[in-house]
Amino acid sequence: MVCEGKGILKLLTSDETATRVKLEDIGLPFEEQEILTVTMPDRPGQLGDFAEMLGDADINIETIFVIDTAAGFTELAIGVDKIEEAKSLPLGQF
Repeated sequence: MVCEGKGILKLLTSDETATRVKLEDIGLPFEEQEILTVTMPDRPGQLGDFAEMLGDADINIETIFVIDTAAGFTELAIGVDKIEEAKSLPLGQF
């Protein structure tokens, strides 16, 4: 995507160390961000309920990736501005 005239690539990796080393080797600047992973029923309104819970806790969603959808559930990777506060919420209810 493009933000303020600069190209930005956001990615998920299963090997943080190898990814970090490769990006450093090729000289690309990068930032790392811890994310939440949440599995919720794949039905209308479920993501809205989750976003409302975060909003009520004054936590902003910065990024959402769909990791997988199967058997009536969706697994999401969610980047937020206050990760520690978000991890203290009852995420298991979704």
